[in-house]
Amino acid sequence: MAEFIFEGKQIYYELHGGGRPLLLLNGIMMSCGSWAEFVEPLSAQNQLILLDMLDQGRSAKMTEPYDHSVQIRLVHALLDHLRLDKVCIAGISYGSEIGLEYAIEHPERVERLMLFNACLLYTSPSPRDYAASR
Repeated sequence: MAEFIFEGKQIYYELHGGGRPLLLLNGIMMSCGSWAEFVEPLSAQNQLILLDMLDQGRSAKMTEPYDHSVQIRLVHALLDHLRLDKVCIAGISYGSEIGLEYAIEHPERVERLMLFNACLLYTSPSPRDYAASR
């Protein structure tokens, strides 16, 4: 539905409905199309924002190595592009990792955070540290 340029790369996103902004962040093998059956109910009272992050769906493919930081910058750039000061973020799997890291770096931009099938980014103590301390 819409595109913008981020760090020289074309990014695809969709906007549906109106109301409180709700950004859905895809799992690693997902795209905006993965949310098709949820668009109508979730956009009934929200401005639903779907995003194909880099290497997903209709967005540009990465040709160089990257880590989560590029996706976090992408989310930030999208919110700036849409002129949104604050959003609710829901993420699944990989998307939940990006959503959590975004919320940690930019808490002032996140109203609510919903994480599904999330994995822990950091654990302390690690199983090895725990075993060594016994």
